[in-house]
Order: sequence, then C-alpha cells, then structure tokens
Amino acid sequence: MEKQKEIPGIVKIAAWLLSLIVFVVGFWHTHLGLKEMRPFGSEYGSIAIAAIVLLLLLITYYFAVSGSKTALIFYVFCGLFFFTFNLNYFYPSYVGRQLVKEEAISLNDTLQKFSNQSKNLSGTKDLPTDNRVQSDLGEMIRLKDKIVGEIKEQGGCGTNCNFLLDQFNNIAAENKLERTRLSGFNTTTNKLADLYERSLTGVIEGLMTNNLSQGVVVTNAANLLTGMKLLDSTQKEYTPILKNEIIPDNSEIKLDSIKTNKQINILQNIVDNLNEATSKINESRKKNIFTKLNDVQTRNLGRIAHTFASVKERIDKIDTWTIIFICLFIDLLVPLAMYVLLKKKEGQEDKIKPITTPGHF
Repeated sequence: MEKQKEIPGIVKIAAWLLSLIVFVVGFWHTHLGLKEMRPFGSEYGSIAIAAIVLLLLLITYYFAVSGSKTALIFYVFCGLFFFTFNLNYFYPSYVGRQLVKEEAISLNDTLQKFSNQSKNLSGTKDLPTDNRVQSDLGEMIRLKDKIVGEIKEQGGCGTNCNFLLDQFNNIAAENKLERTRLSGFNTTTNKLADLYERSLTGVIEGLMTNNLSQGVVVTNAANLLTGMKLLDSTQKEYTPILKNEIIPDNSEIKLDSIKTNKQINILQNIVDNLNEATSKINESRKKNIFTKLNDVQTRNLGRIAHTFASVKERIDKIDTWTIIFICLFIDLLVPLAMYVLLKKKEGQEDKIKPITTPGHF
C-alpha cells in the first residue's frame, strides 16, 4: 500500500492563513457591495449580513476540509454569495469612470443626431418649404427672443425694444399677418414680458401654420416651435460640456456620492431636455419622429441590477473579464485550491509533520 505523504506543518498553517485572508477580504468587500441596499435601514446593516455569511463560510469550510461533502456544497454557496457582492463593489469602482464616459459619448451622439434632425425638418415636410418663409421664421424667432429680453432687462419696452418690434411687425406684414403692439398695460415687468412673448409667438405660429407643406398634420404649431427651440438650446449648451469636461475627464467616480455627482446629473438633465423637446415635436406631428430616451444608467452605479446588466452588455470587454477573474480568484479559486491541499482523505488522521532543523534527529 502506497504511503501518503504528510504535509509539513508550516505549509498547512500558511494554507489556512491564506484562506482566512481571502475570506476577510471577501467579507469586507461584500459589506461594501451591499451598502447601497441599506439592509435593516442602515448602510451598516450590510456588515451584519456579511458577518453572518462569513461565519457560515468559515464553519462549512472547516467541515469541508475535514471531509464533509455536504459542507462543501454550503461553502460553495457562501463563496458565490461573496463573489456576487464583491463583483458589485469591484466592477463599478474600477470601471465607473469608463461607464460615465461611454454614456456621455453615446448621449452626445444622440444629441447631435436629434439636433440635426430638428434643423432638417424641412426635409420631412414639417416646416415651410419656401426658403424665404424659413428665413422670415428664423428672424422672427430671433427678434421675439430679443424683445422679451429687452423688456426684462429694461423694465419695459423702450426705444430699442420698439425698434425691434417694428422689424418684427414689418416681417409679419409682408406675410399678411397682424402687427403686434402692446402698450398702456399697468403690470409688472415679468407679466409684460409674458404678454409680449405669447402675442409674438402667436404671430410666429400663424406664419408656420399658413405655410406648412400641404398634407402635413400639425396639431399644435407652438409645440413644434417650442420643441425645436429646446433641442437647439440643449445642443448649444451641453455639447461643449460633454466634449470638453465630461468625456475627457479621468477622475475617480466615488460610489458614495453617485446621487450628487455633478456630471451624472448633467447627463440626466440632457436626457430630460431631449425627452421634453422631442415629445412636443412628436405631439405636433401625431407620430413618433423621435424615440424617447431611457434615464441615465450610471445613476444606478453600485446597484446589483445595474452591475449585472452592465457586465452582460460589456462581456466582450477586457476590463470586465479582468474584474470577474479577480473576484473569482479571491472568493472561490484560492479557497478551493487550499481545500484541495488541506482536505483529509478517507480514513486519514489529522497529523501534521513536525518541522525539523538541520542536525536534529
């Protein structure tokens, strides 16, 4: 009968120590991966859950090493629990910045696409096809904004405001629309500005309605106009921020402050603006020219559902596989390797070979 080789005591001690180290590492990062869920109504409730799993893992690991196959099953279950929530911490911590960058790039592409579609609506027969009318429309919109701005800044419609209003009315008259003149109102500056804005917008809507291409269904020209304007302003305001601030940024994304992260909130503001603008255009046309965007996904960094959805989506990326391998290595591979080394064979006694020094007999 072949004699089994005994494992030196120092090797056994090192194997147990290594297993304990990876268990402690798994425990702590499981706590961090559970924090966002706030077990028991507190972010520290995750420590209690992680501690329970750790104790169960230590007990089952000991019995598994002692030869219990049933205990090994429970140990693997605990190891998978650690792996899941370790991944939920390591993944967003390591690739959080990259995820924000990828989402910003995608959103910038969408912003430019929607903006170009809005500017080229004449190609889809949503705007007057006559070039002169389109030019007049753009000029009247510009003048309206300047008139309203003048009233708010000057506290009323002064000399320059009246000059701009005359220009607006001249264009309106050329297009057989009524001239606008509001005076003698005993009201506040803001209310006067609102009165002018509504009146001038009505004239602009009249120009659009009178010159829309034949057969086009527009239920509310104001919605079409407002949606186009909001798309344009969103594109002008946020494109420089996306290209010059968010996309080039390589700073760390802190999981503890996701909800207050300025860049992620900016991305959500862009989505909200685009959805508001495109919904107005869609309503005016009675068709879905633009698709509604989903909320920014990086708002959910650190949540288990987002982590696994993102891993699935980015499964072809090297950084994704790197993190998966690290978590597998810490939570399953190292302890299982030590289990193979430490486990008792059937009928084997628990003996440790004494450590000898040279010259000792």
